Amino acid sequence: MKNEEPIYQRSRRLSQKEKEEVARQIEEWLGEKIIQLSCSEFTSFIVLVKKKAVDFRQINERIVKDRRFIAGYALVAKPLSDLLKKDAKFVFGEAQQLAFHQQV
Repeated sequence: MKNEEPIYQRSRRLSQKEKEEVARQIEEWLGEKIIQLSCSEFTSFIVLVKKKAVDFRQINERIVKDRRFIAGYALVAKPLSDLLKKDAKFVFGEAQQLAFHQQV
């Protein structure tokens, strides 16, 4: 940051119904420890977005479910899992290709 001056934005007006939804969501997130109380001087407004209802039933009926047991999955997947480790160099070599094809 260029300076330590707090950023403040005025809040947008919310209807009573929206205020109640925000309060409910905040309480839920506090309870699940997704968020925590803060005394920060930095603030920003809340933007509520309506969620589109999408009916996936027709798509789900056409999806081929491939649920099969992979013996020794942890050992098979290890070369691929190692690629996701923090500070790991990403090298998709022979071991990773073999692990990928064993899972497909």
